[in-house]
Amino acid sequence: MWFPNPAAAWASDGGSTSITDTVTGWHVIKVQRFSKLKGALALDMGVNYGKFKVGGHRWTIRCFLVGFADWVSFGLYLDHPASATGDVKAGFRLSLLDKDGEPVSSYTKSSSIYNYSIDNRSCSWIKFIKRKDLESTYLANDSFCIRCDVTVLEDICKQSVVPQSDLHKHLGDLLGSEVGGDVTFEVGDKAFVAHKYLLAARSSVFKAQFFCSTMKDAVATRVRIDDMEAEVFQSMLHFIYTDSLPDVDKGDRIVMAQHLLVAADRYNIVRLKLICENLLCTFINTSIVATTLVLAEQHGCHRLKDVCLKFLKYNENFKEPRALYVQHRSMAADSTAIAGDTSVLSADAATGWHEFKVQGYSRYRGLGNGAAVRSGTFVVGGHSWRTKYFPDGNGEEENTNWVCFSVNLEHPGIDGGNVVKARFTLSLLDNDGHPIPSYTKRYQVHIFSSSKHSYHESRFIKIDDFDSLYQKDDCFCIRCDLTVVEDVPQESVLPLPDLHRHVGSLLDGELGGDVTFEVGGEELVAHKYLLAARSPVFNAQFFGCPMKEKAACKARVPIVGIEATVFKAMLHFIYTDSLPEIAGGDKIIVAQHLLVAADRYCVERLKLICESMLCTFINKRIAATTLVLAEQHGCHRLKEVCLEFLKSNDNFKAVADDDYELLKRSCPSLVDELRSVA
Repeated sequence: MWFPNPAAAWASDGGSTSITDTVTGWHVIKVQRFSKLKGALALDMGVNYGKFKVGGHRWTIRCFLVGFADWVSFGLYLDHPASATGDVKAGFRLSLLDKDGEPVSSYTKSSSIYNYSIDNRSCSWIKFIKRKDLESTYLANDSFCIRCDVTVLEDICKQSVVPQSDLHKHLGDLLGSEVGGDVTFEVGDKAFVAHKYLLAARSSVFKAQFFCSTMKDAVATRVRIDDMEAEVFQSMLHFIYTDSLPDVDKGDRIVMAQHLLVAADRYNIVRLKLICENLLCTFINTSIVATTLVLAEQHGCHRLKDVCLKFLKYNENFKEPRALYVQHRSMAADSTAIAGDTSVLSADAATGWHEFKVQGYSRYRGLGNGAAVRSGTFVVGGHSWRTKYFPDGNGEEENTNWVCFSVNLEHPGIDGGNVVKARFTLSLLDNDGHPIPSYTKRYQVHIFSSSKHSYHESRFIKIDDFDSLYQKDDCFCIRCDLTVVEDVPQESVLPLPDLHRHVGSLLDGELGGDVTFEVGGEELVAHKYLLAARSPVFNAQFFGCPMKEKAACKARVPIVGIEATVFKAMLHFIYTDSLPEIAGGDKIIVAQHLLVAADRYCVERLKLICESMLCTFINKRIAATTLVLAEQHGCHRLKEVCLEFLKSNDNFKAVADDDYELLKRSCPSLVDELRSVA
């Protein structure tokens, strides 16, 4: 991307520049007859230089040639605020200029942001340069120049809002519309229309299939897929076009991920394969661990294989297959449990839950303060845990009217050391097995160790309230959701989204191009269907004409009124949703031309980007042409910024002298509008 750093505004031609939520401007003062002034001024007397506008406020620079020991000092003074309150936040930078008008780096100093007001119009002074250094080195004809850059911070700044990247949306719409499709896949009893060139850009397998002359599919318009379900192929196509997965019902998500992993490996869609692997790593249970382990082995998913093997290691005593998150299936009781238990683990054994069901809990009432009923052990993160129920309090005298629970680390895992970090949630369940919100408590990360192996919730629920909930059935169930926190989690690192890069490669390689633009003596090859997806103007041009006018939709299209550099930049944006580096030339001028091109072809996001960029760089040289562009192409924010810039009499005079005829000829109404604001 070639958008300039806001700091580049410091190098503008003069005036003020709007930068997002700041307004920046500069002013140069020339201090003449330094020796005479120095001798005439009292110690505390300052001299005001210039009056200039930044952010709608009028400022002046106050210079103290004597009075600060042996220093020459400067300050910024709010001469006339734009608002009645005079409240302004602003900072400034001072630069001593050499004989060529360039800042001297050793004498460039910045202030902090200062709060100005009607009652407080001046800030603290900057001790800028010692008089002897100024007199010995930088005085020329008893004079010197200082540049003051002022930045005004606006609390509320109206600005064009640039939408998020929409390449994925446009390509997803293209897949749904089937416009320009040149291949139909028959999968099961369904047919899917797609675009060979886009498939080839996203998958090396599709590229070899469609663009290798030795394969029959190179010229095929219909391709039969017999070993994949239609829903899986459709989801893979959706990812190819949008770099995202479609919504899938929660219950089908894991099965779909298994099938998609196979499909992604088959067509070498690396990012999709890693996404599926990561998803499966977060959801392993005894019902799918075997099939998932086979998939991991067959398709080279090393992390997924490790997770499956770790799961089996931690669950070697669980003989009966059990589905994850099935809460109401009767389970065989653990031999160490006094009451019934249900446990389940997640993929990497770092997260799991345990249900502790106590039948006939009234029998345990009267055990005594501090006596506990233990659950069976359960394994999470390779460590053994259990919960405890204290029917008469946890041993503290003030808690005898409360039912208490605790979470206990029984045995740290072999690989875990003696310290384990875990967070957990305790939930009383209702008769339907759902957590009761008022008796669901979440706990932040707690450190368990051999010396501190338990966490007690001393006052979970009052005994009377507890009895009113469960007296009828004389049983209750408490659920513990527990996550072991790994200091350094191991997980596959997903590559960054690569849709824009893959689609951009189509433009660079010209693979499958079906239209050639003739621009300024150059020929640029592109793809009609992709242009149509990104621009309603191109869509109408290539696919909106009636059949009898198809001849008008030629394979060669001359472009008039746009320079080749600008058209190339627009094509690059259409394919990648980003702007290219511009080699040499004036980037701001290119942005002006790009704004015109984007408006012509209705590439809305590009237009807003150019508008926002131009809003950050307005100076006397381009103010008039930019104002005309803003008026002609409906860029309201840009027009406001230009008019704000021209409120300064100096700026208005410079533009009026140089570009008055341009404004009068192009947009006569702007002349009167300018006069009203200047």
